[in-house]
Amino acid sequence: MVVKAMIYLVDSMTKRIIKRMDKVDSFQEKYMVLLDEMEEKVKQRACILKYFDMLRDMNLCEQMRGVLVDNEEAKKASTSEDLSLKGEKYMDIGDYEAAEEAYRELMEISYDEETILVYKILYNYNRAVQKLDEYDFHSASKFFEKIPLEYTEYAIYDDVETLSDEIARFQTAYEIFESIENFMANKNFAAAKETIGILDEDSLSKENKESLKEIKKEIAEHEKNEIILSQHDAEDLLLGYCDSFVKAINQQNFDIVAPFIHKESEMFSKQKKLIESYIANKITQSFDSFKLVSLTKSSETTWQARVSESETISYANGTSESKSFSWIYTIEYIDSSFYLTAIR
Repeated sequence: MVVKAMIYLVDSMTKRIIKRMDKVDSFQEKYMVLLDEMEEKVKQRACILKYFDMLRDMNLCEQMRGVLVDNEEAKKASTSEDLSLKGEKYMDIGDYEAAEEAYRELMEISYDEETILVYKILYNYNRAVQKLDEYDFHSASKFFEKIPLEYTEYAIYDDVETLSDEIARFQTAYEIFESIENFMANKNFAAAKETIGILDEDSLSKENKESLKEIKKEIAEHEKNEIILSQHDAEDLLLGYCDSFVKAINQQNFDIVAPFIHKESEMFSKQKKLIESYIANKITQSFDSFKLVSLTKSSETTWQARVSESETISYANGTSESKSFSWIYTIEYIDSSFYLTAIR
């Protein structure tokens, strides 16, 4: 009881006094320390001197120090418990920044394994969220990967899982945007426009959103001047060619089909030789069926048309046969008109 009474009495000075007393050895020196400390506090000094002989006789200096240490440990334990409860409370309500701060303070008092683990979970989670808010999914991913797997044991579990999905969403948007930029670099406006249709624009950074606006403007400007070959117009061109090809053979006049083929193309000379060969061998044809299977734009002025055809071929000896063919025609826009320039 005496020791406790002493601690209360010198509460404001005890720590400083004991620290100084620890640095000296003799009782006389310890006595001088007390006198020095009490110089401006006469009443307190008189009280301390009254009990000092008692402390010396009872050899209670060390006990006094022990009680002080015990008192400090009790305060530390109480603070540690308060911070731990506070951190858990913040985690339960989803205030992870406040929880991180509570566990950071707790680590300064109690540097145990679980405290460190929870702090790592909170620290890396909060940094990942911060980076994702800045649309920096690369950095967000790095912090996310540092979150200890033990997060599944804490209240933050669902939010970590949601964050994982969010990072994946941002990454997908970034990759799609890169594809759009590549399409634009290669002047493939149609593919770029189609890809924009599947892009989650809200997941783009401010910088990429601005770039996307410019891309859309460029695509719109291109479409104003774009050369368009519709499915219907392609069918008309190819049907006209097939019908004229048969007539050119039967009427022995290549000029009938010539307007459909560009004169400077390799196809022009090949088809002319083929028709001349049919005429020389007295072969005739009849056109039976035609189907445009697909039409694909391969450049600004070029399309590839896949066609299936069937014809009846009659020979000079009176025999005939029906044949089916599958061709790929190249259609080009030259001098303001569409022409066939290749067949394979």
